[in-house]
Amino acid sequence: MFRDALVALVGHSTQRVCLRQDHLAGRIREVYGDQVDTTVTEWACAHGDVGWANLTGP
Repeated sequence: MFRDALVALVGHSTQRVCLRQDHLAGRIREVYGDQVDTTVTEWACAHGDVGWANLTGP
C-alpha cells in the first residue's frame, strides 16, 4: 500500500524539492571537486518527501 502510494506520487509533476540543485552541487564539489557532473535531470520522491507531516496529512 505504501509502495503504491509512492509510485502514484512520483507520477505527479511538482516544482517542490527537498534539496536544491545548487546545494547538491556544492556538497558534491566539496568532496570530489569539479570533476563530477552534478546536473540533476530528473527529480523523484525521496526520503525528504516522506516526513511525518506528509504521511499524516490529508
